[in-house]
Amino acid sequence: SSKFVRASSYNFIKYEELSPRGGVPQTKVSYFQQADPRGLVPKFLVNSKIVDSLKYLGDMRKKYDKSLEVDQARRAELIPKIGNLPVGERAGAVEAQFVKLINERKGSEEVKLKLP
Repeated sequence: SSKFVRASSYNFIKYEELSPRGGVPQTKVSYFQQADPRGLVPKFLVNSKIVDSLKYLGDMRKKYDKSLEVDQARRAELIPKIGNLPVGERAGAVEAQFVKLINERKGSEEVKLKLP
């Protein structure tokens, strides 16, 4: 009958284990979808169904998000390094050495800024 559309849709979700970041396990998620409307479908209906199908991925991300844990682990790695940075006179010597290396690079030139 012309009142019905016999559409089909196939979804495939691929999960890939990645290397941990900051000791937190990581997973890459790829989502593939193929739809065959098998007829004419109004744009507003197609667009609404796309949003609905992608909402699943947003919900999954919210449920399994480990961004805070990754950030905490990365900060924990950085804190000891910050404590080892030179301070006082030694900091000035490190800065001078850095400036010397930059100035010795081929093609480098000094740029003077005019600030308001």
